[in-house]
Amino acid sequence: MNGILNEEMSHMLANSINHYESIQHQEKLNLIISEQDLIFVKTFNLKPFKDGNAWCVLLGEEQMSGIVGFGETPLKAILDFNRSFIYG
Repeated sequence: MNGILNEEMSHMLANSINHYESIQHQEKLNLIISEQDLIFVKTFNLKPFKDGNAWCVLLGEEQMSGIVGFGETPLKAILDFNRSFIYG
């Protein structure tokens, strides 16, 4: 009986370790993605600002001639800016 319990405990421990490693890996990937999302903002020293009810990120003198992104939050504005920068 003791051997079965130890085998079950070993299996549970192995599963817990695998789960923990999986979470760590996902957190590292999320950090890399977050850093990539901020590359344009850092490169061009852009600052999200409020524009009415939305947040805005602008590269250029004005929205009509510049590259712009809007969102409900600063991060969403940055992500929208990235799409505009990459895809036009």
